[in-house]
Amino acid sequence: MIKGFSILTLLLLGMNSIFANQAPYPLYPISSKTHDIIRSGEVYIQRNSEIEGPGRHFHGYILIDASVQNVYNVVKKFQDYPQFMPHIINVVPITKDKRTNFRYFLELPLGIEYKYETSYQSYLSPNEAYLSWKLEDWEENNIEDTWGQWLISPYQNTHFTLVQYQVYTDLGHIPFGLGWIIDFLTEYSLPEILLNTKQYVEKHE
Repeated sequence: MIKGFSILTLLLLGMNSIFANQAPYPLYPISSKTHDIIRSGEVYIQRNSEIEGPGRHFHGYILIDASVQNVYNVVKKFQDYPQFMPHIINVVPITKDKRTNFRYFLELPLGIEYKYETSYQSYLSPNEAYLSWKLEDWEENNIEDTWGQWLISPYQNTHFTLVQYQVYTDLGHIPFGLGWIIDFLTEYSLPEILLNTKQYVEKHE
């Protein structure tokens, strides 16, 4: 997919992660093996067992053939998520204390539904952007916790954009026999989230 990758480029990418604008959640170093995977056009996903809490935390990487600005514009337009994000059927903006939160409505097999409200913060510059979210109090939340982050930056010496994504999910009590739900919403869905985002952004580039 991408040729001419060098040790210098790898070092520059590592520096980009270290010196990135102060995004709310930590970044993770990218190994040379991971670079090989994403340069081939694939997505890389890894679970982080060291994150405290009963939920599951994953981070992942993908390259998108689009500008930082265009990727940022897509991931920040929450109400368009049902067009390309798995399981999300609706996103509703809610004004609270002069800020806008968003309520997400998800639908899984067997008629299982989840809904929750999040707030977000974001940052955009010509060389980097991030968007993070966290769960907010809402009487109809039926998950325990979620937070996460998109970090978007140029992939040095190419016209591609590097997307670093992470998410923590705690669904709370899972009825006996339905343990597959947490896998379905996290590990199994994450590649689709990043690949769908890539396809959607590139289609609208």
